[in-house]
Amino acid sequence: MRRRLWPLVLASAVGLAILLSLGVWQVQRLAWKQELIAEVEQKMAAPAILVEPKLFEDKFGRFPPKLPEHTRVRAVGEFLGFEPYRFIATANGGPGWRLLHLFKANNGVHLYVDRGVLPEGANVPIVQGSMEIEGVINWHDKGYGFFDPSNDVANNRWYRWDWYELDHDSNTKLNIEARQPVGPFAVKLLPGSPGTEGLVVNPPKADLRNNHLGYAITWFGLAIVLAVMTAVLVWPRIRSG
Repeated sequence: MRRRLWPLVLASAVGLAILLSLGVWQVQRLAWKQELIAEVEQKMAAPAILVEPKLFEDKFGRFPPKLPEHTRVRAVGEFLGFEPYRFIATANGGPGWRLLHLFKANNGVHLYVDRGVLPEGANVPIVQGSMEIEGVINWHDKGYGFFDPSNDVANNRWYRWDWYELDHDSNTKLNIEARQPVGPFAVKLLPGSPGTEGLVVNPPKADLRNNHLGYAITWFGLAIVLAVMTAVLVWPRIRSG
């Protein structure tokens, strides 16, 4: 009888080792993610860096390097006068449009600026004159999904971040010749920053998925279930000889 048990015990032991290792791995991932979130929050709470041309060139003069995500920056200048780009979004639980506006800093740097979300049907708040804006760097370089609809450029309705289309739009074409604006990222304005008046602007946060504790509990729970089931099957047979 005992000889016929060893394959079951061996398989259970292997399964138990795998489940425990997965649980430990998720605990390690949890610690890593918590450190990463703390680092991002610290970066967003740091004093804003003044946007300068040198920030957008590496040591070889290439343009632009990848600025760290969530870097807090500020710039002095003005929004260009054309209609902001409208990206599909939600505002207060309803439909809305995220306004992406080109900003020209006094030192010559051009930035795509995420001013906030405009509720559907509302008028775009006008911004004029020189101002100092402050926000965080948000990269949008992950491409788009297979089922994302095409952008309706003619009617200024954008459903995905397509920097090629943005950079070749007539509104920004003049800046391409000067190697600007700098993409593929936008400066997401902070609540209260000039340019956000009349828009829905949420405070920046470390938008990083952190489900590792739940995953760890799942793997350890499966390990316990496997151990209990193995004991239930094996122990009576051992006692019966």
